[in-house]
Amino acid sequence: MSSTTSIDDLLNRLDDDIRKLKIEFEIYFNGGTKKPPYDMKYRTDTLVKRLYDARNMTFGQRFKYNSLVARYNVYKELWRRLVKNMEESGGRDGARDVSPLLDTTPEPGFESSTVRCTDPSAEPDKVKALYEALVSAKRSCGEATDEVPFARFEKIIEAQVKQIRSKLNCEAIDFTVEVADGMVKFRAKAGS
Repeated sequence: MSSTTSIDDLLNRLDDDIRKLKIEFEIYFNGGTKKPPYDMKYRTDTLVKRLYDARNMTFGQRFKYNSLVARYNVYKELWRRLVKNMEESGGRDGARDVSPLLDTTPEPGFESSTVRCTDPSAEPDKVKALYEALVSAKRSCGEATDEVPFARFEKIIEAQVKQIRSKLNCEAIDFTVEVADGMVKFRAKAGS
């Protein structure tokens, strides 16, 4: 990875590429082009692999990468099904039967996320990653995400870490965000 291209820049480019590729596939399925945008898909796949191999990502960057790849995988599966429908039906009518899904595809399901924290004031990246995981989980369940601003969340985490560390006499706390039965679960326990 070149020193001039930061991981944040590559993540932003991946986000843009996924958005552009989605538009290109919509144009193709609606008859605007004759060939699917496989060249652009190949370039996006290459960027996904390049970022996967990046060893120096922060927790926040790794979380963003995983979220983008999850969304991209949902789109790729949808595109694969639409192309298959077109091939089986012998025309674009097979894609048109399913094309409304392109605009209404929900965000992919939330995968559980765990962040280990020893000193929140010295680990802002970890607190930010935890906050983003919580917001993403709430979105996946259709819950409001603006009820706890980041500054307040940061104070809550600091208080939780102090309380749990003193009560359980441990160095680190593992915070886990997950979705179970359509509800967000947020747990803290002593790190092993």
